[in-house]
Amino acid sequence: MSNAIYAMLGRQQGLMQEMQVVANNLANSSTTGYKSDRALFGEFLVATGSQSSSLSMGGLAGHSFAMSQGALKVTGGEMDFAIQGDGFFLV
Repeated sequence: MSNAIYAMLGRQQGLMQEMQVVANNLANSSTTGYKSDRALFGEFLVATGSQSSSLSMGGLAGHSFAMSQGALKVTGGEMDFAIQGDGFFLV
């Protein structure tokens, strides 16, 4: 298989993973306490065999989560808790 096809397949796989992240963010947009996710991509060079040519390919390098505080909602429930400022609950 040619290097161009490998590059196209790699790009399509990256786009599919990005769409999964976007779909997950949309599905959970109204979930209380949900932190949105971002797909991070990196690029790398692949040697093609000859010294003068190489192929640039990209792929998923990791994920980044939004850590900003959301809006607090007063519920009046005695078992409902929230932290204002930096921090997490330890369960």
